Amino acid sequence: MNLKSIILVLFISGLGISCSKSPTGPDDPLDRFIAGVSLGSDTLITNLTEPIVISFHLNMDRQSVEEAFSSEPAFDYDVHWTTFPICNPNDSTCYPKFYMFYIYPQEPFLPNTTYSCMIDSSAHDIIGDHLPRPYEFQFTTESSRLLRITPEYDGVDTLDAFPRAIKLWFNNSIDLSTIQEPFTASPSFDYELYGISDKKNVFEYRITSPLRSQSEYQIVIDAEIFDIHENRVLTEIDGGFSTGKLAIVYFYPNPGVNLKDTYPIIQVRFNTVMDRRTVQEAFSFNDGVIEIPGEFVWFTDKAMQYFPDSGLPEGETYTFSVSTGAADTYGATLDEAFSYSFTS
Repeated sequence: MNLKSIILVLFISGLGISCSKSPTGPDDPLDRFIAGVSLGSDTLITNLTEPIVISFHLNMDRQSVEEAFSSEPAFDYDVHWTTFPICNPNDSTCYPKFYMFYIYPQEPFLPNTTYSCMIDSSAHDIIGDHLPRPYEFQFTTESSRLLRITPEYDGVDTLDAFPRAIKLWFNNSIDLSTIQEPFTASPSFDYELYGISDKKNVFEYRITSPLRSQSEYQIVIDAEIFDIHENRVLTEIDGGFSTGKLAIVYFYPNPGVNLKDTYPIIQVRFNTVMDRRTVQEAFSFNDGVIEIPGEFVWFTDKAMQYFPDSGLPEGETYTFSVSTGAADTYGATLDEAFSYSFTS
């Protein structure tokens, strides 16, 4: 493999993609044309839905390459081409472009199968130079399996230590009839299938019941899951997550808000499902002397709004607070009382 091939391998490795070793030998005339082939992991494809990527040193006649490619067993695929230069970050030296030929399987590769691929010598570059001989490589696919289990958070509130969903990630497309209720949680919670990726290999399950604070949850796959080729999927992986403390993660007004020309609405948002009665009893809004009457409105089970019955005179200071009596649906309460003052 020449210098440019090595640089390409290092670059792609930095993107989290492993390259198989080039099947060409030292000083092979094919090295003038082809830098290598990128697979999931050396000659083993881990994710059966991902593309094969063949990199060329020369600007190839794309139609000739596409017509010259073949595989045994055959599979239907779509193609895409792209180019990029390889640059040295130390001195900004850029090497010539690599021309990348992406081969996307229209259906996932068959599991536990060896594919023998070839680009025959009819392939040529844009000035008509043909490959000196066919370029051949092989890869073997893994069994269909579960890759990982992950809790999913809202991604906005840094204190939101209660996941909203669980995701299951597979290396193959899954038979949807076998994936509706695939796991059991301990402690238990209710969930429903909410999202499916285009490739049918990632599934999101929305948690539909409250979670206990400061608890360890374990997730066990206890259903028989099959891929679209009717192969049983390996699911030895167990998952889990920890929940944090009950906390207030957002309030309004806040230091970044200009209250001029703004109707005074008080908003407090928690990081888990709350017992509304305890929150309303723990809430106070006053001018330092008297309570300001108003109406409670909950727009989610985690978020409360308070609408004062009348406008607030300009220039007055008001305080809203939540005492430690505010509890979630399991009875956990705030560790510390919350209070914020603002001037209208």
